[in-house]
Amino acid sequence: MIVTKFIPASNTKGSRILVKFRTRTSKTQGATYCGYRHELSSDENHIEAARTIAKSLGWDHWVISPNLENGYVFLNAESVDSVNTAVFKEGCR
Repeated sequence: MIVTKFIPASNTKGSRILVKFRTRTSKTQGATYCGYRHELSSDENHIEAARTIAKSLGWDHWVISPNLENGYVFLNAESVDSVNTAVFKEGCR
């Protein structure tokens, strides 16, 4: 599972996307920040941030949840039986 959340700019750091991830099978987990790219929409920033982690986790297909308050949840489609969301191949471009 990958969870993204928008973090607004502070006095010392620019806006960014917090990306937390955890896998069920390998128990891999962690968190990182991705800089906010103002040329992209908010949705695209979350998708691109998650895509970076999804590729490093070896996810070929993944699904995106509806928008949370300030972010999204992404799931490995290969571990989901039935999902009522859009499926992306290696994220969005």
